[in-house]
Amino acid sequence: MILVVLVHSLTLWVLVPVGFVVWLVVVPFTFRRPIRPGAFLGWLAFNNVVLLQRVLFRPLFRLPLNWLGPREMRDVKHRISVHDLFLIPPF
Repeated sequence: MILVVLVHSLTLWVLVPVGFVVWLVVVPFTFRRPIRPGAFLGWLAFNNVVLLQRVLFRPLFRLPLNWLGPREMRDVKHRISVHDLFLIPPF
């Protein structure tokens, strides 16, 4: 499980800057109602965890999480924090 957290933290260093640029360029033209950057980046981070569970660490998870589609982007409660980027345990 710690390996998933480590790989997730490392991929966020690429995902967050690229995701922010994508949010600036693509999201305003594809969704009728505006989507905040926190919801978009949280959606990317959540689907990153799903990708890791379903592809890279498949043998370790019996029931991996389900993908969240673009329509569910506004409903995502997960937000990226400093804890996610630096592997700092939440206090």
